[in-house]
Amino acid sequence: MNKANSLLGDHQRAEYHATAALRQYSAGPDEERSYGDEALARTDLITARLTQGDFEAAGRHLPQIIGLPPALQIRQLSTGIHRVQSLLREPALRSVPAARHLAELTRGYHVIQGANAVPSVR
Repeated sequence: MNKANSLLGDHQRAEYHATAALRQYSAGPDEERSYGDEALARTDLITARLTQGDFEAAGRHLPQIIGLPPALQIRQLSTGIHRVQSLLREPALRSVPAARHLAELTRGYHVIQGANAVPSVR
């Protein structure tokens, strides 16, 4: 649900659902967690926080995506990161030092494609 809200521009609702999803994902045993889906929820949360000018909160979640080992990445993560990068390139954000810092963190980031990228099964 949070992905649809994020894509529709309802960032407040997307943030609510992304936060709920992260809470539920992190409650499970490590071997049953879907780290790729957690990362997708984080991209929605980052997008929501960026649209509200909360660069600190966005910055807390971004390293958890960027640092995700390739074996735990899913292909759809590339789309989520691309949305974050596009938002950070908007003229209103390019002049904000904190946004420029986040853009620098995402520069050159890409999901490893091929055998290491895990397809989402949900």
